[in-house]
Amino acid sequence: MSAMGEMVERRRFPRVTVQGQGRYRKIPISVKGHRLQNAKIQDVSRGGFRLQSEEFLKPNSNLLLEMHLPGHPTIRSLVAVSWVNSPPGSDVYDVGGRLIDPTHETRAALGRIISG
Repeated sequence: MSAMGEMVERRRFPRVTVQGQGRYRKIPISVKGHRLQNAKIQDVSRGGFRLQSEEFLKPNSNLLLEMHLPGHPTIRSLVAVSWVNSPPGSDVYDVGGRLIDPTHETRAALGRIISG
């Protein structure tokens, strides 16, 4: 927050609200962690995402994330969890993160989604 009480935007890329499905797997993959977990994709940018998960994900942990967004091919990327928040009275977690070294194809796909 600034001295005037205003929030300072720290994101490099603008976010776009989406209604999509996702699946993720924790990295490193343990014997118990081989299952893909379901998530709801809430928004995306060229460099990050926000999703809802029924599972707590530790900040600074890494995931393999698949995003299934209507009208677009599946986007797969290695991602890092930046923050986790659980709204009061909710049994889900809001999770924000950033893409780690996204491929050219991933950046292009996200660019098409953001530009509409």
